[in-house]
Amino acid sequence: MICKSNATRYLKIGLVILFLLVFAGCQKSAAGLKIEDAWGRAAPESAANGVFYMKIYNPGSQDDKLISASSPGCGVIEIHEVKMEGDMMSMHPVAGGQLDIPAGETVELKTGGLHLMCIDKKESFTTGAKIPVTMQFDKAGEVNLEIEIRNP
Repeated sequence: MICKSNATRYLKIGLVILFLLVFAGCQKSAAGLKIEDAWGRAAPESAANGVFYMKIYNPGSQDDKLISASSPGCGVIEIHEVKMEGDMMSMHPVAGGQLDIPAGETVELKTGGLHLMCIDKKESFTTGAKIPVTMQFDKAGEVNLEIEIRNP
């Protein structure tokens, strides 16, 4: 027989566990990497391309590398960066097509910098849409995300 005080304690423990499980679902991790704040920029239907941003944190002691990304919503996904070249801003694929994720650091894919470019988009990048993206890391392996499209 469980007394009332024990039942209350079990209920509180259960609620804490439930909270932790829900919170854990807000972050995506693979083999130690944590991917946070993943989002895509809303784009008009007439736009051929779309873009994804996120933070990739590597709390481990070994460097990792984003090798590639893919999505059924994109013809191809390339890792791009925006750079100032003299007075002109330019965007192009990163050298080697891969992105280093150093141990103990966060690499931020953000507007005006690094990002994942969805070339030849196959799905609507309207606010609220969710686009499945698979990211392949050298050490962490495959990470599957569902990235929500937002207005910046």
